[in-house]
Amino acid sequence: MKTLFKRFSAVFLAVIMIAALAACGQADTPAAVETDAPVESSESSSDDLTVNVMVLNGTTGFGMANLMYSAQNGEAALDYNFSVETDASSVTAALINGSADIAALPTNAAAALYNKTGGTVQAMKTAKEKVKIAIVGKYVALRDSYISLVEAVRHAAGENGVQADLLWVDSETVTNANVKKKLKDADGVIVPGGFGTRGVEGMIAACKYARETGLPYLGICLGMQISVIEFARDVAGIKDATSGEFLSETNGEGSAVIDILPEKKGKKIGGTMRLGEYVCALKEGTRISEAYGGKKQIRERHRHRYEFNNDYRETLEKAGLVLGGTSPDNRIVETVEVENHPFFVGVQFHPEFTSTPETPNPLFCAFIKSAKEKSQTAAEKSAE
Repeated sequence: MKTLFKRFSAVFLAVIMIAALAACGQADTPAAVETDAPVESSESSSDDLTVNVMVLNGTTGFGMANLMYSAQNGEAALDYNFSVETDASSVTAALINGSADIAALPTNAAAALYNKTGGTVQAMKTAKEKVKIAIVGKYVALRDSYISLVEAVRHAAGENGVQADLLWVDSETVTNANVKKKLKDADGVIVPGGFGTRGVEGMIAACKYARETGLPYLGICLGMQISVIEFARDVAGIKDATSGEFLSETNGEGSAVIDILPEKKGKKIGGTMRLGEYVCALKEGTRISEAYGGKKQIRERHRHRYEFNNDYRETLEKAGLVLGGTSPDNRIVETVEVENHPFFVGVQFHPEFTSTPETPNPLFCAFIKSAKEKSQTAAEKSAE
């Protein structure tokens, strides 16, 4: 009985919160969240039920004001114990361990918490719309290899008011012949980071399919390098385009459009890595600049060895490859994209490392937004 009362009060509270915030005209509408934590007593009335409520200080908690006032004056139907917090992490922890029954969180944080707990903690205003994101990588059998990537996708999905349905695609199984079948259900494709030659040709096939069909594409680290190789082969006419990392598989033959920086050649492997946070200067009017809100410079974290080879820079730019981001001295290419495409961006850095539920990385948000638009367009066409 007590559990049923808890369920009812959670739904009731959610309605109050959403209605109150709508009246205030808040743009960042919070979601109420409940937990499935068990209640010991099986027989109880609403008179002895205490509902533990946590709320973040600030605008997120405005929807609680009326209920808090009513409870303080003894006018509420149930007994509420309120706690106002300044840190979202303490709220999410309380929901997970069951010490909080209900909490007011920003929508994106609520969605991320729902995904993280596998539905144990439920958002009262759960997004019904879904986007299907294909992750085409070589480590999909060990999905925790991409845990930061997965969380960043979920953060961005919550920000866009959708749920992310992940499609795991082993790049070793992808060919030009079957790539359409492999990606037919996807609203967007991510080719993540990695090392070595295994599965690379499958990634290139997925990248080509996304570029040619208008499927939103986000290439991260190796994924950016893949997009450069594919563009060089299929657009710029450099048929033997490859990476210096893969030359061992071709007996040293091929045009290394991706290679180690000249000054790092000959050094031990550890000395060739570019690690940590670096500044990236963004070119005005590019997709990457738009994603980051028009900023001229951003800071993102890196972990890689190979870079865009400037020996091919002029050739690739003439063929239409857009270099949207570079190091401040314009020496190192950090991001690439193609024109006349809904979303096709490759970045050498790892934007997933700076994403949180409260502040989703803007590049992931832009990617998910494009995937959402594709999904909606497809749904409209099928309904005609």
